[in-house]
Amino acid sequence: MKLLYSFQCEPIPLHDDRLNTLVIENQRLFRRLVLDILNQQQGSRGEAVLSAENSILDFAKTAEVFLNPILITSNRKSLLTRLIARLEKNALEPDTLETTQRLLANLESLLETLCEEYPIAFDRGKLTVGNLLKMAGMSIEERADGSADTILGYMDLVSELEGEKLFLFVNLRSYLSDEETTAFAHEAALRHHRVLLLESAERSRVPNEERHIVDADLCEI
Repeated sequence: MKLLYSFQCEPIPLHDDRLNTLVIENQRLFRRLVLDILNQQQGSRGEAVLSAENSILDFAKTAEVFLNPILITSNRKSLLTRLIARLEKNALEPDTLETTQRLLANLESLLETLCEEYPIAFDRGKLTVGNLLKMAGMSIEERADGSADTILGYMDLVSELEGEKLFLFVNLRSYLSDEETTAFAHEAALRHHRVLLLESAERSRVPNEERHIVDADLCEI
């Protein structure tokens, strides 16, 4: 996967075995790039281009953008929908199928008993595992602590349910110490998460980091 932006001469390779960092010291350019990416997340066209194997990728489908790691929202509709679908599939696996069928049969029997004295009926076709899971108010546990473990846990969940993505963090180094960043980079590489740190100022380099810099005069280093 690569990232190309209008000011660059060459695309930036985005590896899944190291920490990719783009430092833009020019505030206007930094703001312009962040806004461009956020707009593309909402479906608009932009200047930044993500590509893989000579094909242009959709930012909205391929990238997760984090402006504030403390406020990671796990319970977005698309992720919950995939999670419920996964749980429904698990409920119909051989080792849980009998329990699932018994539960649905007992629920149907209970509803029949409750309806006996009244002129009402229920739709048996709606007695499904998926509907039960939705009625149960399923949600993903969230921890608003901004720790590297919390961030990695969310990345693991997204990758498992939605597939490979680019995780793009804006000024993550403002929230994590050098030691925490080192541990985060190590774990992300072990799990083959593709990470890009978009930073507005230089910080200490950490092991296994590949850094690209655009200084205040728009010179690439």
